[in-house]
Amino acid sequence: NIIYMAGIFAALFFLDVRLAGVSLLIVPLIVIWAAVYRKFASGYNHKLRSINSEINAKMNESIQGMTIIQAFRRGQDTKEEFEQLNDSHFHYQNKMLKLNSLMSHNLVNILRNVMFTALIWYFGGSALNAEGMISIGVLYAFVDYLNRLFQPITGIVNQFAKLELARVSSERVFRLLDEPG
Repeated sequence: NIIYMAGIFAALFFLDVRLAGVSLLIVPLIVIWAAVYRKFASGYNHKLRSINSEINAKMNESIQGMTIIQAFRRGQDTKEEFEQLNDSHFHYQNKMLKLNSLMSHNLVNILRNVMFTALIWYFGGSALNAEGMISIGVLYAFVDYLNRLFQPITGIVNQFAKLELARVSSERVFRLLDEPG
């Protein structure tokens, strides 16, 4: 996706340097976007992974110790502990879903609309100037290239959640591998 974006930027610079420079402002926005997403998603994913581990451990203990739980009449207490863990998991999963919905296609569409507004503003202003007249072909090419530019951005944004989840999961695996024997 990054290589594809670089090719599109090269084509934009070939057509018009000033507008391509304005289009280049997307790159820092994506970097800031990724940093903000990672800041929040990392915390949520850490919490979700630890709660998920606790749920799995609780289920394993409950199944293997079923006779002991029944003998000491701890069924209701075990159920309440499981419900607490499940509610906590539900809470953080909802936070993660809200973060993904805020930081995904909605934000890409806003960036796309801002870029098209800049394109119209730039070409509209130059169309009023006799020496800055642009052809319909150049306008069409810019619109087409900007549309193509947002395809890899959408791909990158769609991978944020998977990448962050994999990063958090690998941290837990490596932490376990680093434990002394």
